[in-house]
Amino acid sequence: MKYQIKFGPEEIRKAKKELLSIQNRIEDIQIVIEKFEEFGNLAKVNQSFILKMSIVLDELITNIIRYAFEDDKAHIIYLEFMVTDNTFYTAIEDDGVPFDPFTREAPDTSLNLEEREIGGLGIHLVKKLMDEYEYLRMEDRNIVKLVKKNVQRQ
Repeated sequence: MKYQIKFGPEEIRKAKKELLSIQNRIEDIQIVIEKFEEFGNLAKVNQSFILKMSIVLDELITNIIRYAFEDDKAHIIYLEFMVTDNTFYTAIEDDGVPFDPFTREAPDTSLNLEEREIGGLGIHLVKKLMDEYEYLRMEDRNIVKLVKKNVQRQ
């Protein structure tokens, strides 16, 4: 993983952190969800947040696996989870084609399903559930950074 979330020494000392890598296979999404649930429970974050974040991770990783790679070769997707006090951070990194998922315009949810354009609803949900989201392209790698503040702890 080339990108890692960076903080000062005090935040790092208090942080709970998990690094994970998977292959670009749909069945590996379940590994991410299970590892995130374990991390969330160890970090004592609220179950409601674990459920919402699992939806976000499923959406983003599914999009990466389905659309980021132009070949059928194995690729590694890296994930980092970190919680400090009551703020949750995650980074997702892949070597797929450049794509910023956050530039797409939000779907018009006032339209009937038949009238709407296909796609975009999942990323719209990600934007609604996260407080901050950012896409970076660094050294031929896509990096998605997410932040959720005021995460309830048990």
